[in-house]
Amino acid sequence: MTTLRELVVPVDSLYLDPNNPRFADLQDRLQPIAPDRVTEQGVQQKALARILDDRFEVAQLKDSIRTIGFLTVDRLVVTPLSKDKYVVIEGNRRLGAIKSLLEDHRNGEADLAGEVQGSLGEIPVLVIDEPELAKREHFARILQGVRHVAGIRPWGPYQQAQVVALMLDDGK
Repeated sequence: MTTLRELVVPVDSLYLDPNNPRFADLQDRLQPIAPDRVTEQGVQQKALARILDDRFEVAQLKDSIRTIGFLTVDRLVVTPLSKDKYVVIEGNRRLGAIKSLLEDHRNGEADLAGEVQGSLGEIPVLVIDEPELAKREHFARILQGVRHVAGIRPWGPYQQAQVVALMLDDGK
């Protein structure tokens, strides 16, 4: 049976999925990227540029993370590429926001508070623990289907306003 194992991973050991289903309708998407090329700098730069496209609303995530840090309630789900490298199956927008924020900070385009920087150095993840590739891919697709086809039910406007009011009361 496929299981999920908790692990804390340095952000530099996490890689965006260049074959992310979100990219299926992009015009420049030609062919799948082989697993042995996922960690290449050019592949990752292209994946980051794609995930930062306005239609994926990563700018909102960046603003949230810049303000309150990375919340680990909803874990990234990954599969191993090697002993210490992982590709993100679920959470590419969040990882893209983190990587983009860290790049902005290094370039001087953003000043991240120390506690925010601390929340971005190592990320708690769930590793799909399945040695058989076909079963691992099947489990990943089921997980993505549950998350993105069935989806999490959004709150109504009143519930959203109530949470925003509470955050404002807390100084956020």
